[in-house]
Amino acid sequence: MALAPEGSSSIWQSTGLQNRRLGVQVPPALLKALYGKVTDVSTSEYNREQKRLLQRQGTLDAEGMPALRSAERRPPPGPSRGGFHPRQFIDEVILELRKVMKPKRPELFNYATVVFFTLAFVMALVYAIDYVYSLGSTQLFK
Repeated sequence: MALAPEGSSSIWQSTGLQNRRLGVQVPPALLKALYGKVTDVSTSEYNREQKRLLQRQGTLDAEGMPALRSAERRPPPGPSRGGFHPRQFIDEVILELRKVMKPKRPELFNYATVVFFTLAFVMALVYAIDYVYSLGSTQLFK
């Protein structure tokens, strides 16, 4: 294995540090979140599809520059709809329960059989271990 010449590093070979060479681009919204106000973002590096996607998401304005979100879009802090509604909760639970896949009779029988035999095996194992320990303790304390 050849050593790197003095003053150089082999870190550049790491796949995680080659993002610049691979053309990985960070959307302006992430840059703004990381570094604050971003005004020097070059959006000419984005293709049309990326620009349209970012415009649909609201991170770019019509000119292709980072869009500043207005304070009006942000919901006010605290409960937004007036709190907890039990009827809505029950409706959502029923809706989620309709999505649950119930097993058919043969599947249920198979699952119950596996559980029964597993339970019987664990019971026998615990009994055997307890019996061996009881024999050992009676011989030890006799």
